[in-house]
Amino acid sequence: MTTSVDVLVSICVIFAMSFVPASFVVFLIQERVNKAKHMQFISGVQPFLYWLANFVWDMVRHFRYAVVSESLTPTQSILEIIKESLNILGHNAIM
Repeated sequence: MTTSVDVLVSICVIFAMSFVPASFVVFLIQERVNKAKHMQFISGVQPFLYWLANFVWDMVRHFRYAVVSESLTPTQSILEIIKESLNILGHNAIM
């Protein structure tokens, strides 16, 4: 019973977390439609600064999602899951 519940929970978490990287793609599509990159290059922005600003902005957004997801999951249970999976991997490797 607990194994099926664990599988269901893991599928739900994977499904929910798949929306995080998908949210980054929306910005790229809007940028291409608006031709924002082209407009900035025409106005004199150096390519290095353009890509640096995009990287910093993406990291800020990703950090926000990471903090929220970490605050929603209890740390103790994650550590127990990791220990249990390592024990299973170690047991299977020995056999």
